[in-house]
Amino acid sequence: MLRLGIEFLTGYYVATHPAARGKPEWPPHPARVFMAMAAAHFETGEDPAEATALKFIEKIDNPSVILASPAQPRSVVTHYVPVNDNLDPGGAPLPILRSRQPRDFPRVRPDDPVVYYCWADADADAGTAQALQGVCGKVTRIGHSSSLVRMWLAENPVISEMHGHWIPDDLKPQEQLRAVTPGSLDELRRLYRSDDMAEFDRLDALIATAKGKAKKEAKHELATRFGGTRPQPVRPDFQITTGYRIARPSAELPPHSVWSDELLIFGLRPVENAHPRLDILSSATLVGGLRKAMLKTAEPFGPIPEFISGHKPDSTATPSDRPHCGILPLPFVGREHADGHILGVALALPGNVAAKDRLLLSRIMAGISENGLVLGRIGKWKLVPEREYPALHNIRASTWTGGHEGSRTWSSVTPVSFDEHPKAKDVDDYENEIREMLKKACTRIGLPEPEHVDISHVSFIKYGVPTAYQFARLARKDGSLRRQLHARILFSTPVVGPVLLGAGRYRGYGLFKPLLAGENNG
Repeated sequence: MLRLGIEFLTGYYVATHPAARGKPEWPPHPARVFMAMAAAHFETGEDPAEATALKFIEKIDNPSVILASPAQPRSVVTHYVPVNDNLDPGGAPLPILRSRQPRDFPRVRPDDPVVYYCWADADADAGTAQALQGVCGKVTRIGHSSSLVRMWLAENPVISEMHGHWIPDDLKPQEQLRAVTPGSLDELRRLYRSDDMAEFDRLDALIATAKGKAKKEAKHELATRFGGTRPQPVRPDFQITTGYRIARPSAELPPHSVWSDELLIFGLRPVENAHPRLDILSSATLVGGLRKAMLKTAEPFGPIPEFISGHKPDSTATPSDRPHCGILPLPFVGREHADGHILGVALALPGNVAAKDRLLLSRIMAGISENGLVLGRIGKWKLVPEREYPALHNIRASTWTGGHEGSRTWSSVTPVSFDEHPKAKDVDDYENEIREMLKKACTRIGLPEPEHVDISHVSFIKYGVPTAYQFARLARKDGSLRRQLHARILFSTPVVGPVLLGAGRYRGYGLFKPLLAGENNG
């Protein structure tokens, strides 16, 4: 077995999640650890034995186990930092006069500062092990420059009770971690540009010592090839990911819907609107407008991924048979004085979406935020990152997913739009058909069949939710309107959301809210 140990010397890990700026990364992705090892190798002479050892790492499979404790995110503080090599107009030479740009440095504080990466089926020979120990000893940081570490080849790891066992699982991952693949070291070397930097230094030294024609030619080559500026490393972009989850006994792991509980959340702010707020009854308009904006903004990035479009990637525009992105309106409901106005929106992504696709979605949403979301007669709105709303209960992911522990009871906030019309004529049989339809809808999104289902035109959430009659009904393909009702669902064990049911689950309808401790439902 091969094991690498990392200790965060300051007690903090500072690194931005590749798919969500403002969110910290945890646990450290294997690719980020490999990049730190490669950087240490490049900066210390590129020992051939170290290169062989690093290529050994890139050729074996992803770590079979990552031992990492829970980590607590810290408040994100925006810093204003100087822009490298970008002096203010007028050629001001002093670094203090350089322009400054806002930068966020998300960080976490792990309960245990030591993390282990383990490969159960990998055995390094003595030479490779010695070279790995050498390159590990040269690594001083992982992530941001303030994220100081010591790293070593861990023959006898000290595993604490706090360490969670992260194992590969692409079916129901909790995190998509960037992975190392064969050829990664050569690609990082190309991006590090060590050959270009060495050539620049050679020409620069030649200019300082040469005379006449040789000096002139060196100056010309330096200006032509490098523009007079020393080459800098290019930021690598690892796009291959592997899903990981914390391995717990099945009795301790709550059932989870097909969507990740890591919601991408934005607040809503009016932009020169006559209407300062959006009402929950405008959910369909909001979700429809945002979906159109997402598809339009995605066009310049190439083919629109299936998880965004909801259609198969072919010319037939066939609806996808896989879970795709759901858009959730986030209204102020469930508390005294709640009036149902929409505080923000959330995107629920299938759990198997790769990091590169999450990054693409972040870019799309950043474009919409910059240009504004236009919703016809109800005005123009700005999407604001979740971190600017730290105190709003109904704009937190856990409010809508039940957190890591989940909830047994879930009540609809927007009505469930029927997948099919009940056929029964008798009232009791008709209602039983609806209950069976809702039970089937739960299993369709990966949840167990509920123990009990209540239905009503009136919401089971006590504050802020209108009756099902007041919501606009969704249309079928033939133009007819779907029926809809509110529902309350009780599972035999807690489940983790988001819970989105019915024909409108991707369009803001059939959104359920968990009944959490201290909240009042009807």
